[in-house]
Amino acid sequence: MTEDPGNKITVLKQNDPYLPEYLDFKKLRKEGLEHIGLLSGKIWTDHNLHDPGITTLEVLIYALMDLGYRTNLPFKDIIAPQGSPVKDDNFLTPLEILTINPVTITDYRKLFLEIEGVRNAWLEPAEQQIPLTLNQGTNTLLCRPLSDNDPITHIPDTQVAFVPDRDDDCFISNRDKHYLQINLNGLYNVYIEKENDINTDKEQKALIRRIKETFSAHRNLCEDIKDICILDPVDIGVCAEVDIAAGYEPEMVYAHIIRALRYFIQPDLKYYTLQQLLDKGKTIDAIYSGRPYGLGSFGFIDTEELEALSRRSELHTSDVYSLLLTIEGVERVRKLHFKGVT
Repeated sequence: MTEDPGNKITVLKQNDPYLPEYLDFKKLRKEGLEHIGLLSGKIWTDHNLHDPGITTLEVLIYALMDLGYRTNLPFKDIIAPQGSPVKDDNFLTPLEILTINPVTITDYRKLFLEIEGVRNAWLEPAEQQIPLTLNQGTNTLLCRPLSDNDPITHIPDTQVAFVPDRDDDCFISNRDKHYLQINLNGLYNVYIEKENDINTDKEQKALIRRIKETFSAHRNLCEDIKDICILDPVDIGVCAEVDIAAGYEPEMVYAHIIRALRYFIQPDLKYYTLQQLLDKGKTIDAIYSGRPYGLGSFGFIDTEELEALSRRSELHTSDVYSLLLTIEGVERVRKLHFKGVT
């Protein structure tokens, strides 16, 4: 059904004789005062501007007029900046309205990846070095391991009922009604895989300083970094003898093997544009989840891909065997060993 253009207003003139009644302030105010007079009679006779009730009436009229404008004027004219020939910029971008300070460990990893010189980053909760034990009888804290000589004191019933419902807070020993082991959280050890151009001690110290400054600007309450460790590169060689299936060019298979081994030993994070992640089926709120506001960025990271890249502390030949056999053209692996690692 074609819409009748006569039902829509394109321009409103100040002295337009055909101005609709629902957009005429004087007309609406007059009708409002007449309605008030019929309802209140002699109870409300002061209809001057200073009366709060009249002010409320005028606010209501403005609201009705605003609704009238919105429902009758073309939408593009309502949202366009007045007298601005440039492209409209009166909408907030996703970067301005969807970003938020990091909350989870994965969010912090994303934050560190935005720092120049960081190739990959991992955060791990720091282990508690000093045992903490709460004496619920005296409500005191012991900064040492619990011993058999520690006295058992009377605990009020109200205090016994206080049992933290957490896996890391557990009653210990046969004194479980009196002593509670406390495990602190919120401290992290940070492990950084640096870019290849960060070599000197001065460059590494500058990188650590940037990491601390970035974390301090976005950290949550009661959270802090305990240590920052810049991982040292290790040269690793893979020696293998493989049989290539008939019909495959050895050069092509060799190139595929090198690429697969390089990604297996030192995975590369892939950065995406916003549209690429949307095309992968990611929702826009999930893409920006935990992402702080920043004007500069390397791009977007697939959260699932990032979480899959755990910090590897050891290599197994069995994993490399399985990897090589998945490469097209590799028929059998005869020998395999690492070189340069223990």
